[in-house]
Amino acid sequence: MYVYLNGDYIQHEDALIHVEDRGFNFADSLYEVTRIYNGRPFGLNRHISRMEQGAELLQLEYGITTEQFTGIVDELIRINETPEASLYIQVSRGVAPRDHPFPPEPTEPTVFVMVKPHEPVPWEERLQGKTAITEPDMRYQLCAVKTTALLPNVLACQKARSAGAFEAILVRDGMVTEGSNTNIYIVNEGTIRTFPLVNILPGITRSYVQEICEHAGIPFLEEAFSVGAMLEADEVFLTGSVAEIFPVVQIDDQHISQGAGVITRQLIERYAEAVTARCGQYTPER
Repeated sequence: MYVYLNGDYIQHEDALIHVEDRGFNFADSLYEVTRIYNGRPFGLNRHISRMEQGAELLQLEYGITTEQFTGIVDELIRINETPEASLYIQVSRGVAPRDHPFPPEPTEPTVFVMVKPHEPVPWEERLQGKTAITEPDMRYQLCAVKTTALLPNVLACQKARSAGAFEAILVRDGMVTEGSNTNIYIVNEGTIRTFPLVNILPGITRSYVQEICEHAGIPFLEEAFSVGAMLEADEVFLTGSVAEIFPVVQIDDQHISQGAGVITRQLIERYAEAVTARCGQYTPER
C-alpha cells in the first residue's frame, strides 16, 4: 500500500515520522476519517472544512487546500486500487526540538494521508445492532476539535471492548454526550434527540443525519438527555463516518425497547441513498 507523506507517495512500511514530531510528543495535530465508496470519498469537503476550523483555533497552518487534498486522495485510490476504503488524514505542527511553545518559523507541518480497504457491513448484521456501556466523560474542554489527543476515548473504548460491547457512551454531569468515537441519539415517539454541539465533536455523519431528517420530516432536536431517558427510549442509534449508522440494542445490562426500530432503519436506508447520490450506487449488502 502507498501512502502520502509530506509531498511524496511512498510505501506504507517506509512512512516514518520523526521522534520530535509535535504530533508524537504533544498530540499537537489534527485528523479526519471518512469512507470511500466506488472510488469517491464521501463528504470530504465537510471533513476538510472541520479540519480547517480546528486548525484556525489551534493556529496550525498546514498549507494544503481542499482541492489539493482531493487530488492526493484520488491518486491514492488510483495507485492502491481501493475503490471501497476508509480514508485517514493527519496534520501536525511539524518537527522541532521538544518544547511546549510553538516552534519558530519556518517549521514545516507534517501531512499524512492513507487509504485502506474497508468492507461494507451486511444488512442483516447491521440490523442486529450493537451493544454499549456507559462511562464517565473524562475528556477535556476541546472536544469539538478533532485532535489526536484521544487517550480518554481510547480508555473508554477499550473498557467497552473488554466488556464485550462495541461502544462506550460517555456521560457528563448525568447527561449523555457522545460515544468514544461516535455520536449518540435516542428516539421517542418518532422524535430524535442528541446532545447539542457544546464541547462535543460536530460529527459529519451527524450533519447528514440532520439533513435527512429535515427532508423526511423527522423531528430532530439538539437536546440533552439523561442515562435514564436513554435506557427508556424506543430506539438508540450511533453514527460515525466509518460505522455509518448502527442501532444500539443493549446498554449495560438493559435491552432497548424496539432495538433496530423503524426510524433507525429509515435513516440507514436514506443514508445509503445520500451516499449513492454522491458516490454512485451503494446499498448495505443484503
